Amino acid sequence: MTIASTTIATSGSTGNGATTVFSFTFSVEAYGAVSQAQQIEVIKETIASGAETILTLTTDYTTSFNADQNSNPGGSITMVSAPSSAYRIWIRLSPSFVQATDYQSQGGFLMETVEDQADQHSRQILWLRDNVRRAPRAGVQAGSSFSGEITGDLTPGYMIGLNASGTGYQWLDPSTGLPAGVSYLSAATGSDELTALQAIIDAMSAAGGGVLYAAPRQTYILTGRLTLKDNVTIDLNGSKFKFTGANDGIDTESVGWIRNGFISVEGVASYVGPMFKVDDASGYSRTSSLYLGFENLWLYGSAAGASALGTCVKLTSSSNGITNLRFHNFRILNFSKGIHLTASGSGWVNANFFSQFSIYGCINHIYLDTDATDGNSFIDYSIQPNTDTAIASRAIYCVSDYNIFIGRTWDWGTSGSSTAHEFDATKCINNILIDSAIGRQYVLNGPGQYMAEAYTILSANATGLDDTSAQNIFDAAADTLTVAGSTTYEVEAVVYITRTAGTTSHQVQWLFGGTCAFNAAVITAIVANPTGNALGTPQMKMLTAKAASTITAANTSATEHVMIKLHGIMQIATGGTIIPQIQYTVAPGGAPTFVKESYFRARPIGTSTAFASGPWA
Repeated sequence: MTIASTTIATSGSTGNGATTVFSFTFSVEAYGAVSQAQQIEVIKETIASGAETILTLTTDYTTSFNADQNSNPGGSITMVSAPSSAYRIWIRLSPSFVQATDYQSQGGFLMETVEDQADQHSRQILWLRDNVRRAPRAGVQAGSSFSGEITGDLTPGYMIGLNASGTGYQWLDPSTGLPAGVSYLSAATGSDELTALQAIIDAMSAAGGGVLYAAPRQTYILTGRLTLKDNVTIDLNGSKFKFTGANDGIDTESVGWIRNGFISVEGVASYVGPMFKVDDASGYSRTSSLYLGFENLWLYGSAAGASALGTCVKLTSSSNGITNLRFHNFRILNFSKGIHLTASGSGWVNANFFSQFSIYGCINHIYLDTDATDGNSFIDYSIQPNTDTAIASRAIYCVSDYNIFIGRTWDWGTSGSSTAHEFDATKCINNILIDSAIGRQYVLNGPGQYMAEAYTILSANATGLDDTSAQNIFDAAADTLTVAGSTTYEVEAVVYITRTAGTTSHQVQWLFGGTCAFNAAVITAIVANPTGNALGTPQMKMLTAKAASTITAANTSATEHVMIKLHGIMQIATGGTIIPQIQYTVAPGGAPTFVKESYFRARPIGTSTAFASGPWA
């Protein structure tokens, strides 16, 4: 036979309390051991609620089929009891999906058998087509990337809706129209909302977590410490959490995230904080917290300049350890400490990642104050100092190992400190620091080997004094270098000194002013002292101390031209300052000129007790 119609169901017949026979006109045939009656289903719909019940053959109804389903398809069902007007009866094809035809090798191949199987396939296809037609589906404009899979946990009572990205379906809470695990904060009230906010976070975490969206462009006033519970993400949606107390801020459990907005303690007197704290003292394990941290945040301190107080971000460990935290795309302004990593007891803070961030106006911008804060990465930073010149601020302070610092330190000359980066010479091993503002890339490679170079170049000719005092050679703004204690420096200098008057016999001496103390020094001085800018016979002398050392023979020429080249090492015992200087043994009768482009440079290469670096054996 053929399947001439695509109809596979009736249009529904409403009961009247008397009618028991309901007919249908679609083709139904037996297939193998499956009878005709087994290839239909009868559905009783409760009209008021739309609830559907599949009725049972014999118990609820019997069937009758027309003899010739090809020329006169269909039949009828007879209800055991007549349905009332509260019900509607539907009759629908429900083909078996078993394979009932067994083809034997070398056996008969009857066309009737083949056609019966083809007819059954047609009924199956029509049934599938009808089900797909009535199922939710996206239009053709959804494209090949659209997925019909419904994401999220199957939650009783939830409904299906399009996800936010338009790439598939998701379960939605029918009471809110939001996906499971998503909530929105109401608009800010202008009063303290910490208690209400904490209750929402607690409930969301207890239910398995989710995302809490703030209303856009609001300022939520919070007094106290807010705990970011496990598996909860707070999306500030461009709004601000404004804390009002000196010890206010955010505490965390093991897995949580905050993003896309502002956190502030502006105007809070004597702020302590920290604003965002991760602490393993409560027993929370931080050893696999790949989803603890924040992104896309501005974090504002209480005030600028000398009033910058408290800590912004603090990771502190005393037992379990803190690792794998992520902080991305943020800005910190006006705190005493911007990022503070610290550990005590058996604690450690390792392998945490800070990326694409800026810290401005702090006193200590990145601060690692214990040797158990190892292996952390600070990538693509921008640091600009606190411009209050009364404050000795630092861009980076580190006493630990294997950390990576890559970024830029701006305008350090406007701060109250000449030390932008300070690394403990006895504890720092294999840290990497690449700071584009310094103009070089350098590495801490071995204890105290701070491979940074400091130099000063005389920007214009400078006139000295015709006397026997110690005279600074370089510009007043760049004539004093701060050096670290227990550190060996490689030094190099080229200095030109001329005179055009005075014939008193005198000698030139080299010395180092400043407050540091030498452990030892071996610096070779190569000096030529011709009359005028001409070829002269060089002489050599070893400088071994800060004190004045004579480097030229007696000279009575009025056209003296002293050329000095230094190269060697100085071992600093006690840190402080060092100032390259010269002095005359006798006033020569005319003032010297320190010639433009004279320079002095120093590069730390190890501790004051280290005598080798690299694979020496």
